[in-house]
Amino acid sequence: MSINKNIKNINDNIKEFNTNISNIVKSKLPLQLQYILSVYFLGLFFMLLYRFAGYAIHCFVSFSDINPILLFRSLLVGIRFDSIVLCWILVVFLIAMAIGAVFNINKKWFYRSLHILICFVFVIVYCLIAVDLAYFTYFKSHINIIVLSWVQSPAYISSIIVRHPVVLL
Repeated sequence: MSINKNIKNINDNIKEFNTNISNIVKSKLPLQLQYILSVYFLGLFFMLLYRFAGYAIHCFVSFSDINPILLFRSLLVGIRFDSIVLCWILVVFLIAMAIGAVFNINKKWFYRSLHILICFVFVIVYCLIAVDLAYFTYFKSHINIIVLSWVQSPAYISSIIVRHPVVLL
């Protein structure tokens, strides 16, 4: 019984420590910056899931050519790329929120419209990542400038997806 009490005390101490850290961060950072940081880390997490899916697909498709060090390095480069893309996307919203803070715009419609716009942009980004994953599985290369020539014939792209829906997984 004393071991359970010790574990419970340790868990309580950890929860209290996390609460204290959270309160310190919340008191030091403006609410808009907290929101942007949370969107950044949440977006990075979901992009990381796509990276792991691509990693798993590569491992299952070409099992003979697996080089763990090279794959891990490419995963880190991909995470760095995703981080840069997220920063470029979120800097626009950070500037909009900074302008709102400077001009003291505390209207619900302003921040709600920014939130809806962020959600819309991230849905587009995740769709592009999913399409790139399917494209990579099918053609063994990432989406590049050649795909822009296919915009004139969306029927071809649709036929690839319809004929081989497994590449979307």
